[in-house]
Amino acid sequence: MRPEETPDLAVARRTSPVGALLGILGVDQLRPLLPVVVIAASSGRFLVVSAVAVAIGLGYNVLSWWRRTWSFVDGVLQVDEGILVRNERRIPVERVQHVELERRLRHQAFGLSVVRIETAGGSGAELVLDAITTEEAEAVRAALTMRGAAASADRHDPDAEVLIRLPPSRLLLAGITGPEVAAVLAALALTVDLLTDLGVDPNSFDTVDATVLTASVIVLVGVPLWFLLAGIIGVIRRWDLTATVQGHDLRVTYGLLRRAEFTVDLERVQDVRLAHRLLLRPFGRADIRVRTAASGAGDHSRVEIPLLDASEIDRILARILPSALPLPELRPAPPSARRRSLIRGAGAGVLVGAIVAAASSRSLGLVALSTVPAATTAGLAWGEAAFRGLGVATTSGGAVVHSRSGAATRHHAIVPVERLQSAATRASWFQRRRALASVRLDLAGAHVMIADRADGEAVALVDATMTA
Repeated sequence: MRPEETPDLAVARRTSPVGALLGILGVDQLRPLLPVVVIAASSGRFLVVSAVAVAIGLGYNVLSWWRRTWSFVDGVLQVDEGILVRNERRIPVERVQHVELERRLRHQAFGLSVVRIETAGGSGAELVLDAITTEEAEAVRAALTMRGAAASADRHDPDAEVLIRLPPSRLLLAGITGPEVAAVLAALALTVDLLTDLGVDPNSFDTVDATVLTASVIVLVGVPLWFLLAGIIGVIRRWDLTATVQGHDLRVTYGLLRRAEFTVDLERVQDVRLAHRLLLRPFGRADIRVRTAASGAGDHSRVEIPLLDASEIDRILARILPSALPLPELRPAPPSARRRSLIRGAGAGVLVGAIVAAASSRSLGLVALSTVPAATTAGLAWGEAAFRGLGVATTSGGAVVHSRSGAATRHHAIVPVERLQSAATRASWFQRRRALASVRLDLAGAHVMIADRADGEAVALVDATMTA
């Protein structure tokens, strides 16, 4: 097949046989083999048992591949699979929320791609076509993101508007300030634990000079290395992150070793989240997360762009959710919510301080007991920050609800009222004592909580969203 040819998706076809061979090395395939490895090692016939297990696994993969065909006919993606029990799955194009194309190194080596199709309400892929040609992947994406003749004409427009392209320097900063820091710290902790098992015990340094030297090396070498590795991982994961709009589609591509490309129909955008991280708030930077009904519950989304300034956020929102602009000044929570927030923060601080003091060595004495007031003070500060993070507002005549929450990271949710499934107020016994209530806005597969509003304001907000 020449690259310029468009595959005829109406003809039933299989994925590449290379996928069947590579699939045996996947995590899902190797996990069931662990008991076999244990039995093989204990029986003394490791090579024989392992060879039989690999042969069975490879034969099963090949047979499953042979019995699985897919096609796209009359706006419906059809997949027939199963060895003994046949499954026939049909996914109409109207149910598709977004499409992901992925090319890991092993796929790039053979010119293959993985297509993940997600439908409403799911927290994972509804269907995965692993190891199909790049031409087939592009054709599947074009077919699944097409909505009528007018949309088809827009999608074949070769001109794409580039909303943002992040340079490596910003990707490095995103890694240093993002979740990669925690991942690298966990890896370093495992490394230290491994060195301890090998006999390299830091407690063996019983001299003051050795202890000071060890601490100096950790501070001067370990900490910079920690953040540098996190930054490098961030660059590799998000390399050449580019967001474009072509016709009715938002397309985000990124990655070096794992090249990912997400396509979201703008009409499928359910809500948008802005994450203002503590270290970046003074610089006016925030992460933007675009969610569809397939993103599932929680704050994670398939489409995320980090470290944007205010003008870049406005430019993206103008194309994704123009009714949300201009971003409004959020109304703070009522004063009665401050006391509730401080009590909750102090209570958590006392609990943490007591646990730390109880777990500390008796030799620490008063030093261990001092953790309780210190943790309580930190809890009060956290409670005050959480109270200041609360806010709510509406724009476009009540058509869009803005809410904000969080202490260290402040999450700003932008929810179009037309995407809501339901809305409700809820008030605990403690909230009712202070005439407070929370509002829950339910979306497909997710929800947004607006905490600690005056009870009258909460009821009015629910009424407004359900009658807009």
